[in-house]
Amino acid sequence: MVPADIDGQPLVIDGRVVSLWRHLSLTAGLPPTGADLGKLLRELHTHPVPPHPLGRFSDPFTSVSSAIEEAPDAMPDTSRSWLKGRIAWLRDRWSAMDFPRPPGLIHGDAHIGNLMRTTVGEAILGDWDHVAVGPREWDLMQIHFMRRRFGRATKADLDAFASSYGWEIRRWPGLDTLIAIREITGLSPYIRTAGTKPFSRQQLAYRLKTLQTNDGTARWESPPQE
Repeated sequence: MVPADIDGQPLVIDGRVVSLWRHLSLTAGLPPTGADLGKLLRELHTHPVPPHPLGRFSDPFTSVSSAIEEAPDAMPDTSRSWLKGRIAWLRDRWSAMDFPRPPGLIHGDAHIGNLMRTTVGEAILGDWDHVAVGPREWDLMQIHFMRRRFGRATKADLDAFASSYGWEIRRWPGLDTLIAIREITGLSPYIRTAGTKPFSRQQLAYRLKTLQTNDGTARWESPPQE
């Protein structure tokens, strides 16, 4: 379902706030592509910042830093020390980054896996939990991170993504730094659940090992469907 394109929302009815949504019929027959993602992000990035308050994407390390403190038994002390040092190193580079595009409205987790295809052929971008105001390059990096660590995009997807969006982030020297930051920030849920979920514990240890050994070709696993 997606919000219905009706003026005047949300409504207040009998003291309750009500919003109207449109039901979507989805299909698995035609998987979404990099071209779909590029088109949707191009459209999203032309929108102005909404008039209501949105979070500012100014420190991507907040969640992972707090997870380290909240789950002291999630990893060995040597790994925790390394991870804290890695975060400090990357935070310095984040602070010094010169983003070539102006900041604005971003999705925050835009990759092909968060696209859906309707039965009429329309591609829809879902999972808006991380929407914020921040560097648009963060959105453009996600498909490259997902290809590197999960194999969820092809070279053709990357080329079509850049062509459809209208800008090639692979020509910008900051891309690898953003991917490195994304690799670290994605550890947050695994750190928090390592004590109760065997998959999280195994995957956290494996991801940390590949990061510590600079293994940029190692594939990571996604959580099993529950």
